[in-house]
Amino acid sequence: MQRAQPQDIDIYRRIFNDYSEYIFLTGPEGDILFANHSFLRKFAASKSIDEIDLSDIFPQCDFYKKETLRLEDSEISAKDASDSIQPLKIITFPLKKEGIFIGNVSIGFEELPREDQAYINGIFNKVLHSLGQNMPEVSLDFIGIGFKDSFFDSLLTALKEKEEKFKTIAENSPNMIFINQGGKVVYANPKSSEIMGYSSEELLNPDFDFWNLIHPDSYPILRHAYSEHLKGAEVDPYEYSLIDKNGKRIEAIITTKLIRFEGQSAILGIVTDITERKKAEASIRSSQYLLDQIIQQMPYAMEICDETGTAQIVNREYLKLFEIASSKLVIGRHNVFEDKKLIEAGLIDSIKAAYCGEKIYLSEIRLPKTDGSEDIFILGEQGRFLELTIFPVLNSERQIWKVVFIWKDSTKKKLAELENRYLRFHDRLTGLYNRAYVDEELRNIRNIYSKNFSILMIDLNGLKLVNEGFGRRKGNELIIRTAIILREICGKNSIIARWDGDEFMVILPGADAREAESMSEKILLECGQVKHPIPLSISIGHAYMGEHATIDDLIKTAESSMCNSKATSHGSVRRLFITALEKILKEKSEETDEHSKRLEQFALMLGKEIGLSRRELEKLRVIADLHDIGKVAIPEYILKKAGELSREERDIIQKHSEIGYRIVAASTDLVHVANLIKAHHEWWDGSGYP
Repeated sequence: MQRAQPQDIDIYRRIFNDYSEYIFLTGPEGDILFANHSFLRKFAASKSIDEIDLSDIFPQCDFYKKETLRLEDSEISAKDASDSIQPLKIITFPLKKEGIFIGNVSIGFEELPREDQAYINGIFNKVLHSLGQNMPEVSLDFIGIGFKDSFFDSLLTALKEKEEKFKTIAENSPNMIFINQGGKVVYANPKSSEIMGYSSEELLNPDFDFWNLIHPDSYPILRHAYSEHLKGAEVDPYEYSLIDKNGKRIEAIITTKLIRFEGQSAILGIVTDITERKKAEASIRSSQYLLDQIIQQMPYAMEICDETGTAQIVNREYLKLFEIASSKLVIGRHNVFEDKKLIEAGLIDSIKAAYCGEKIYLSEIRLPKTDGSEDIFILGEQGRFLELTIFPVLNSERQIWKVVFIWKDSTKKKLAELENRYLRFHDRLTGLYNRAYVDEELRNIRNIYSKNFSILMIDLNGLKLVNEGFGRRKGNELIIRTAIILREICGKNSIIARWDGDEFMVILPGADAREAESMSEKILLECGQVKHPIPLSISIGHAYMGEHATIDDLIKTAESSMCNSKATSHGSVRRLFITALEKILKEKSEETDEHSKRLEQFALMLGKEIGLSRRELEKLRVIADLHDIGKVAIPEYILKKAGELSREERDIIQKHSEIGYRIVAASTDLVHVANLIKAHHEWWDGSGYP
């Protein structure tokens, strides 16, 4: 073939420009090198060759970048200079120089009917002939058509420079770079040998199997990537696992591209060893898991918010404390600056301070329950006492990164404190003030009222008898009943306290001696109305501060007055209680009452027969009358049971002797018969009870 001279170049360009079809030449990277007048008018308008970007003209297809045997009669959408989209029929043929792909020649036709195919082929052959080649299956030698000086020498030079540059970069790259052609390694940089443990000779040996470098777990992903490349598709970078010469697993990420290497398709791979990164990620995941477990296992409610105050993490205790069904209702939705309950509780300023870098601790926060459906804090019927600690977490630049809220439910602790505080000055049984409170309050009253106040001292008569006869439960009921009466009679302005076990004190601010005595009579009258099951009997003493120098003197006078009242009524009170007990016993068991009467008759008859004195006979009568008084504490069903008692029931009823002993021993009038009542079921041979 005769080589074209430089002066021939313009001739060939004029030939191309004479065609009405769109003829353009592209380089190996898809950049446009030449376009005829028809192409420029249609698609470039006023642009120069250097300003044309074929991806704008052919947005849906990059055929001009690829080496193909021949792309013939393909319909492709093209955008002209006016941005209108129209279909073109494109014929493309690859150009090679010394076996190296150096570009494409493409011819575009307007839409033509099918019978014009012969015309299309004719145009294509004319173009090829003009370029100096009649057979499209043979690579074109553009030196023969005079383009050497215009671009092909520079194109070959650029390709060689790119090859040298590639080698320089590859040889010094910190990444593994290889070329795989048909399952064989045809190029591997030094880093590949260093990491994989194989020498360059081993890797490039034709007998070396590329798959020896791949961990079996990664076979599927590599096969998929390879098949995609064969289809001409781009493959995104992906992670996979390698195995070095010693069997060590290496985690890596690979970027691949389908290339031409020495005239044949090959896959260029750039591999980054991410083993250490994977270890670091695993360590981070492990640390994150540990942190998550710590957060979830914490005994306190925790909420971690971002710099805007929006919840990012909450633990189980948080959901439990605030009665929230799922963390999904909180994370990304709850904002501490917008929460109504936090606003109502006055916490926003403290939260803002934490977001300015301060550590905040708040105690005794009350967040009462509401029925608002959007209210995230639902805390139970009475509300709760909460403690809140807020502290910021800074990033490496010392800026607020997260803010941690730790809620502690201190309701039990607070209620215990309140109870202890309450019990410090209150009687647990009656709810009245106790002696400790009165000791302090009397001094306050003295400061407020000077000497214009009085006190009442009240003693509950016969409490020991009630406790012995009916148990402490009944005794406590009498104490509580007395407290109720004192509240009703004395009013809210009075200070009522349980002074001792069976004693009460009432402080009457502004009351003189006459008013104190009047109040005493009202209390006595009201207590006298209580008859069932046992009479409520009290002794009252009173004293007026105006008649005393000190509070101690005032209390002594009131106690003395109370004792005098008690002594006056002592005998009648004891008899009253014994009579009441006998009446109760009679109501529980008529047989017991009749038995006592019969025993009294026989005892007196026997006593007289043996010559007992009158005093001894009276003692015998009292014993016979009261010997079963302890049965007042025995359940009625046992006393009235017709059949034989069970062992347990016998044990219960045999306690009546000892109970009777304790009842009469509590009365000074009857203490002389207490031991005899206790022993009334003892036998002469010691086989009785108790």
